[in-house]
Amino acid sequence: MARTKKTARGKATFREPLNGISENERSTLLQLMGLPREGAASAKTASANWSTVAERLRTHTREAAIKESRCLTTTPFDTDGCCNEWRFEKHPLTVALANERTPLTREALIAFISAYPDVANSPRSPLVVAASKNSVLCKSFPDILDILRRVNPHCCGLQRTKTFQLMGFSPAIDGPVPQYDNCRDAAHVVNWEALESHLRENPEEAKIVCPSSNGGVALFPLEVALHFQYSPPPLSTVRLLLQLCPEAVTIADSCALMKACSLPFLKDPDVIRSILKVDPRKAGEVGQRMVECTIEEQFGLPLHAAAYFLPCAAQVVPDLVESYPAALSDISSIYSQIPLQVAVRDRPRASVELIKILLQYGHRHKVGKECGRGQLFVTEDSESWMAMYNLICNAGLYREDGEPGRAEERFQSACLGFQAAGAFKTELTETTMWEYPLLQGAVEFARRQWIVMQILDRYTTQADLIRTDAFGRTPLAVAIEMAGNNDHHDPDEIDFSVIIQRLLNDDQNGSSKAAVFLPMNVAGFPMLPLHQALHQGVGLEDGSENIVKAYPEALSIPDPQSNLLPCLLAAVGERARVENIFGLMNMRPDLIVPLCGNHKKFSG
Repeated sequence: MARTKKTARGKATFREPLNGISENERSTLLQLMGLPREGAASAKTASANWSTVAERLRTHTREAAIKESRCLTTTPFDTDGCCNEWRFEKHPLTVALANERTPLTREALIAFISAYPDVANSPRSPLVVAASKNSVLCKSFPDILDILRRVNPHCCGLQRTKTFQLMGFSPAIDGPVPQYDNCRDAAHVVNWEALESHLRENPEEAKIVCPSSNGGVALFPLEVALHFQYSPPPLSTVRLLLQLCPEAVTIADSCALMKACSLPFLKDPDVIRSILKVDPRKAGEVGQRMVECTIEEQFGLPLHAAAYFLPCAAQVVPDLVESYPAALSDISSIYSQIPLQVAVRDRPRASVELIKILLQYGHRHKVGKECGRGQLFVTEDSESWMAMYNLICNAGLYREDGEPGRAEERFQSACLGFQAAGAFKTELTETTMWEYPLLQGAVEFARRQWIVMQILDRYTTQADLIRTDAFGRTPLAVAIEMAGNNDHHDPDEIDFSVIIQRLLNDDQNGSSKAAVFLPMNVAGFPMLPLHQALHQGVGLEDGSENIVKAYPEALSIPDPQSNLLPCLLAAVGERARVENIFGLMNMRPDLIVPLCGNHKKFSG
């Protein structure tokens, strides 16, 4: 099994199998090629015995596949400015091609290719370019480049194909490359119709790879086409390239899907769907394992990248999730974020539709179940990384910045978050999650008084004030619960006594009838809001006084669980306070007199 390790950012990286060889020493094959058993060495000046190497390859073929320097901190190459040639391929044959002191022989080359053909015929193989850099080798072995080209049908040799030239590349393999992913004004614009016309006449070129940059990795035309951020290829071009060369997607380290999901101006979701259809498994491959790891390092899976970049992300989320449902809870991105966090925290203009679809699919697949609070509260760091926190902050940010349209979008996204959090807590299904009462969700999760007031002003009807959630709670019951839980909110941001007062105020879209409603169940006993408030230690100044004012008769109704009057119930529990007990008694002293032994003297 391949060994894994964690980087400083917590992401997994992969090592080659050691095949019984110590991490700190080279194989016998590499030692026969003139490299020391351990430590740094020069591939250029190594003294190799190629006949002995060839014999070793015939009897120990597996050693041809063991990469050099997989665990060493130093590279075996001292080439001048050409280290990129060895970036992804450091097999023994690649090392051999760098040798100038004792150049590789024909016998040894054939032995290398026979022992491990993949090193020569894999599409990404850099052997032709690597060999061309060694002038001593090319002089002593004149036809080596022709042999390597014949072995690899994907190799373009030292000249880029016309297909690449139509995308703005120079003919020479080490010549200039187009500007395709930086400054928009300077970006190269491809004539995709001309490219399609050429490919129909020369279909074989769709399978020929070329480096995407000087000394870079060899990519298929489809992979390179998806680099053009500001003039992405149309669906017709993508489909033609897929038809002519599906290997551009199915190859183990293909970057096609990730690059497509990273295009900030791609508006056609069928481009993503077409690539996914060829190989749905690519939706589950992290960017670190792909070539051209730039964007991919930051956004672990294609779903992460789509959540951040794609204008049509909301339309392709279902396709990406269907291909790899675990992506919804994956934290392989640079900041260990799930895709919802990426969309909420990092994307400047994530649409309401994108937030909704991520919440909906996350609810379906129970993302965040492990933390017990749901996907909106998943984090490995501080609270500021939670999706819910950022939804709330975004709503406030755009409100303060004075962008009415943007502020409304962010407010709507926050409202969806409140409903989704409530749906998770009350275990609603995906089909009923958006039926969770918005007002209850805002009272419990908004943590900002202005948000609750906005919802009361704009979206609340009289029926909403006595509507219950799946736990049997009215908005007032939730507000009482939150008022009694001081550890879960900042009193500088939200005052639940004000919320309770507003919910009961008939003149401000509230309803005093909510104080009469019997929704709350504690140990199976329906109880009045005043009883609930006293059970949860909500003092008079924290909201209980407003409940009494809305329904004074509650003072004379015993608590169904303890059979105590409210003034006596206030004396029960660790949070009992003298001022609350005295205040309730003072509101209805006539209820206390019958309880006194000498009530006549007391009353007189």
